[in-house]
Amino acid sequence: TVSTTLNKQFFTGNGVTTSFTFTYRLLVAAHMVVYVNEVLIDPGLYIVNINTNGVGGEVVFNTAPANDLQVLLYRRVSYTQESALPNESDFQQVTLEDMVDKLTMECQQLQEQIDRAAIGSLFVEGGAQVQLPPPASRRALLWHPDEDGRLINSTYDPDETFNTVS
Repeated sequence: TVSTTLNKQFFTGNGVTTSFTFTYRLLVAAHMVVYVNEVLIDPGLYIVNINTNGVGGEVVFNTAPANDLQVLLYRRVSYTQESALPNESDFQQVTLEDMVDKLTMECQQLQEQIDRAAIGSLFVEGGAQVQLPPPASRRALLWHPDEDGRLINSTYDPDETFNTVS
């Protein structure tokens, strides 16, 4: 059973704490990925302990994350089906439950990504074809003047423009 939509939790390092508790379902330790200050951490630098019921547990770092560093514990499941149900014979109910739980986790993972995405209006036929231009330092995003739906980088520094207006 997957009783929460939560699939990530944030913490702040203090240079002392090595153990960080997560509260969502995890099927296997390999589904946990850890970031510190937006850098993916090598799994050899921490251990994942899952509670016996599969819900929650802890990530224990070999070395405590430094003071004020952001720690992200993120459940990332693969989009593959690794379980096989035998033909014309009995199978473990837990296998089927884990398969359905993993599908739920995949949906939650996709929804979490969608929640962070720019989404076009429901009222645009054929969907929105929005593609971001490459990032450009000190430039703003704006719609292309030809009304073709493209986003482009501005040719001006928005901070400088703001300063001249104020």
